[in-house]
Amino acid sequence: MHGAMRERGFTLIEILVTIAVIAALAAILLPALAHTRRHAWATLCTSNVRQQGAIVLTYTNDFAEALPPKLQWWKRRTIDGDYHNAPWLINRFLALYAGLEFPDPQFGFPHPVGGWRCPDVREDEDIDLRLTHDGFLHHAPNRWMFTSSVVNEQNGKVSFESDALPAWAARWGGRQRRRLGQVFRPGEVVMLMDNVKYFYAGHGHEEARAFHDESRAVVSEDDPCTHRNRGSHDALRLRPAVYADGHAAPVSSRNAF
Repeated sequence: MHGAMRERGFTLIEILVTIAVIAALAAILLPALAHTRRHAWATLCTSNVRQQGAIVLTYTNDFAEALPPKLQWWKRRTIDGDYHNAPWLINRFLALYAGLEFPDPQFGFPHPVGGWRCPDVREDEDIDLRLTHDGFLHHAPNRWMFTSSVVNEQNGKVSFESDALPAWAARWGGRQRRRLGQVFRPGEVVMLMDNVKYFYAGHGHEEARAFHDESRAVVSEDDPCTHRNRGSHDALRLRPAVYADGHAAPVSSRNAF
């Protein structure tokens, strides 16, 4: 009677079966959880570009439909009274215009934070995935819509540059700031999109998303500088984007070789 009342422990076979069941459940559930997390990041990223697009549209209202520069070399007076020349990418420029926080440059470049960065890119991946010659670029502008500018407050000089294809540059006004009213069917034209790849503009490597006809392209091969060429949200084949009329939606991406 005493022996029958003793508690019976698990046998080795029962323990192994339990472990196997747990492993099988984990193998089923973990990919689903990862997929859900990726979709959540893409949704957040779409919200980020929508907010940035809203700032762009507000800017055009304040400046007679003129679009902000995608890059501005800006020689401006600093707090200490001296003039300092530095590149301002569109995200940093928009943050200043809207009075929003944007981090001070670290190691020469500002690292986007909060709504200015893609949630699919860890901060320790900035240099590998999003470094341009002018800074860390995440939500990037349509190349033919936005021009670059050089502003020298010390001598009062301003100039504009367009690096769009020559035919587009001529059609849309050449070397002057584009205006929102020049965009036909704005509901069909991507204005800002999540950045695609490692981009060295000064080396002549074109950014896939920069061209109007290839705004959804994902270049998956390595560039001539042998850097990794991976886009954010590649697992979902999506590109969070905001259009020139202000609506935002993720668009399907495609491979381009």
